[in-house]
Amino acid sequence: MKLLFICSYGKNRSPTAEDLFKGEHETLSLGLYESPSSLSLNKNLDLLIGLADKIFVMEESHRKTIINYYLNLDKEIINLEIPDNYLKGDPSLVALLRERVTPHLTRL
Repeated sequence: MKLLFICSYGKNRSPTAEDLFKGEHETLSLGLYESPSSLSLNKNLDLLIGLADKIFVMEESHRKTIINYYLNLDKEIINLEIPDNYLKGDPSLVALLRERVTPHLTRL
């Protein structure tokens, strides 16, 4: 299964998720936006969304942005509701990701 994890800038939350689940699945991570100074969408978004079986976002704003950009997207976007207040690899973040992602991995 190919899992795509998306956060705002691809620095902490989505790379942690990618690392956590990479042994069990093919994982990809991406920052939705190019940089904090620019809200332009990441150029790799089209490619990675096309490859993913499951798409996980960290916040509702990410889900809404993707839905508005891809009006006919036929893939479910799962909001993990994880705020941007964790550093990469933070044990609390790892525990939240495990708790919130794992139930979705049996539903394919």
